[in-house]
Amino acid sequence: MDALKKIFGQSIWNYIAAVVLAVAVGVFRFVMLPKGIHVRFIWYEVLSVSGIVTFLFGALLMVAYLGAFDLFGYVFSPGRISGRQKYKNYTEYAQKKEQNRAKEGYFFVPYFLVGVIVVLISCFLD
Repeated sequence: MDALKKIFGQSIWNYIAAVVLAVAVGVFRFVMLPKGIHVRFIWYEVLSVSGIVTFLFGALLMVAYLGAFDLFGYVFSPGRISGRQKYKNYTEYAQKKEQNRAKEGYFFVPYFLVGVIVVLISCFLD
């Protein structure tokens, strides 16, 4: 039960952020469409693009969660730049981040879910 809570038990704000991202991308795509396109194609295009972008944003968050950008976080941390380092080296920093991640849930799952749902809706409209 704890595994399901870690995966799907995210804050409602994460789901709201995912929906807002999908709507914002959809509105942007709708504005950028050329005039004179069939209405059915417009909905398919807008929903599929916004769903794919939302899903890919979730993938980017997942990669960040797995630690792909930890080196950048270590190099550009404010303590390292100002000379007041909290960590002796990158290995210590990465281990601390790994411990912090174990406490967190999977905050990228709402973006995957919203992206897949929007793409499925666009497929049913086609």
